Amino acid sequence: MQLGLWAVETVMRCGGVLEQPAGSKLWEAAKLPALGDHRDPFLYTVYLEQSWFGFPTPKPTWILICGVPRAWLPALPFVLMPKSLVPFNQLNQAERSRTMEPLANWLCQVSRATWWSLPNCANLPNQSRA
Repeated sequence: MQLGLWAVETVMRCGGVLEQPAGSKLWEAAKLPALGDHRDPFLYTVYLEQSWFGFPTPKPTWILICGVPRAWLPALPFVLMPKSLVPFNQLNQAERSRTMEPLANWLCQVSRATWWSLPNCANLPNQSRA
């Protein structure tokens, strides 16, 4: 849990994304916005299924997004579901933890769209720039 809380703190400070299984206890522990919470246009949670990106099972996932207005989100890919999906419990640990390249690319696109990546935002307070 400590690593998860550190990751949340880092995303909140620097902008970007954090991916967790849907239903993650991290959301409650860190008081993160629930699905459908639209109070903050720059901090929200989106739901996706990793099968949309080619994963062999739906793998429901929550993505915390910080610093990217919803209108700036790259389009989610549309992938037809395979005829049969593998049950999640039939995947080994390495297979369950795998991130498909299209999802990794989408997450990187979202991270690159944060307000900190904009040239006129170079001096925003509370940011960490590499």
